[in-house]
Amino acid sequence: MLSVQVIGSLEEIGDLGLYCVDENTFNQLFKNGRDLFFFCDFNNELSWKMIKEKLVKANSLFLKGIQGTIHLEKSFVAPDSFPNRIIQVDDPLSITRSDKVSINKYYFQVLDGASNSTCDIYEVDKDTFNQIFTQGQKVLLSNECPELEDRFWTKTAYRTNVKKSIVPRLDGILIL
Repeated sequence: MLSVQVIGSLEEIGDLGLYCVDENTFNQLFKNGRDLFFFCDFNNELSWKMIKEKLVKANSLFLKGIQGTIHLEKSFVAPDSFPNRIIQVDDPLSITRSDKVSINKYYFQVLDGASNSTCDIYEVDKDTFNQIFTQGQKVLLSNECPELEDRFWTKTAYRTNVKKSIVPRLDGILIL
């Protein structure tokens, strides 16, 4: 089973949108090494009903990376931003990403609302995580986010960007 994340409306993202899917279904969705699938790309051989039947809820505490992302119609990300439908999740030409993870760290994803958002995942220590997710919530909207200095974000929270394909779990999502 491979891990995928389904991103759509806030209701769908409320439980982090993490699922497992069998390798055959995964390969039907994510062809030619792609790790992004947009709802608008559905064709006759695939239906949302079939996909929903194949998705198995994943435990966000026991991931072996996120191998693919399915963006539904209400997703924050615009398909036009990725015309070839291949995202730069682990692209060596993009931001330097850590290829080492730790079970003692916390992992949160940022959905920044930009049409070209890559939905990056960051690794932080427990104290930093608790400064962001102060109430223990899994999903945090920007207007609920505590007032923290810009330096906190650039020097601490966003310091370690982690490859999605190896993240061991997802502890929270910050929607900007």
